[in-house]
Amino acid sequence: MLITGIVLSAALLGVAVVAFRSRIAREARWQSLEGEISKLPLTVTADWESQAPVSARLTPEGDQVGHVKLGNGEIWCFAFRSHHRIEGEESYSVFIGPGGSYRVRGSHFCCGVEMADEGMPKDGAEFVAFLHKMHPVVEKLKDG
Repeated sequence: MLITGIVLSAALLGVAVVAFRSRIAREARWQSLEGEISKLPLTVTADWESQAPVSARLTPEGDQVGHVKLGNGEIWCFAFRSHHRIEGEESYSVFIGPGGSYRVRGSHFCCGVEMADEGMPKDGAEFVAFLHKMHPVVEKLKDG
């Protein structure tokens, strides 16, 4: 009975350590992406293709940074890290716009932030609802 208790305690401790390491790795990914997006203006710059609803470029590290232009003209900047780059199942995105800042994790955006020209969300509320619908994790960081 004592050996069983020790084995179970060791197993639980191992699970706790793995979960803690996973949480630290996730937080490091978020911090890195938030650093990328903090460098972006919240307006469309001349070097971006401002005619497209989604415009982006790759960073030297292989992340995608850009903006989404909604139907009402709102601009939402983003930084995106593909699950291929981190060898995981979910991609990470940070979106910042007039409606606030959001961390988004999931597999809807696989290799980049892509949205169909038709059916583009008309405003920030619809865009945030889209994020919630398509991704398992959407965390609001702060209001706009």
